[in-house]
Amino acid sequence: MVMVVCAGLAGLFVGDEQVSDEQELSAHGIRIVERGLDVEVADDETCAGTLVEVLEITSALELKAAQQPTLTYDPRSQELELDSEKVIDPDGSVREVAPSETFDRPSSLDRGAPGFVSTKEKCVLLPHLIVGSQTHVAWRFKDKAPSSLDFSFT
Repeated sequence: MVMVVCAGLAGLFVGDEQVSDEQELSAHGIRIVERGLDVEVADDETCAGTLVEVLEITSALELKAAQQPTLTYDPRSQELELDSEKVIDPDGSVREVAPSETFDRPSSLDRGAPGFVSTKEKCVLLPHLIVGSQTHVAWRFKDKAPSSLDFSFT
């Protein structure tokens, strides 16, 4: 059961559709260069792993969205932290992002129903992006205990 759930999660993050670069560029203004999910399931059915995303900004319209990558998690049952984050500009220069640029905030669900939802968003600020910049963000996650419902990092 857990392997099926994790495999479903892997499909959600990694996907299996064959979309051309032109289709993706015209649709969103952010091109997925790389997206990888590595999940290990322990004997006690807890999951741990990493999610790596490399995105390229292809339109000035998406600069604001790209400057604040987020991942939602439930701190009651999950741990989530940024493993690494950097920006590679079109000229090849690399800018590491300071740990102080990472923070937690209530998730959009929690903001709509405070007291009823406990999910949080882990955010990182990637300042000074320009068209052609690539953002490299790696998240590390872990279950605190086996879930009675399901495994979910959304």
